[in-house]
Amino acid sequence: MTNKIDFNVSGGNVALGATSQGNNNKTDGTVSITSTVIEREYEAAKVSIGNLADELQRSKVEHDAVLAHLASLKQKAADQPQKTEEGKSILKLVGENFSWAYPAIKDFIKVAWPALLAVVGA
Repeated sequence: MTNKIDFNVSGGNVALGATSQGNNNKTDGTVSITSTVIEREYEAAKVSIGNLADELQRSKVEHDAVLAHLASLKQKAADQPQKTEEGKSILKLVGENFSWAYPAIKDFIKVAWPALLAVVGA
């Protein structure tokens, strides 16, 4: 028997699991939450950083380092958004060493990890 359930989510996320009923039944699975808004902002930040790196003639090493910090912030925001200390140290590092890329990173953080901006007072 197959049943169909449709969800329409606007401005948020939905995660569905599995339900099992009866004696000695077992259900295994994983749930992944993704946000198209966060993905879109992440891609926009990568493009912005690339454009700035080209315009300001930054090295590929520097460009790649900034992208690595951006990816790290994205992962930490997804994994543990309530723990802002690591994110705060990454933002500080970017601000001190890659100030040219900080605005693009900050724009991404506004969407992906707003609690972090509140902590750093940006």
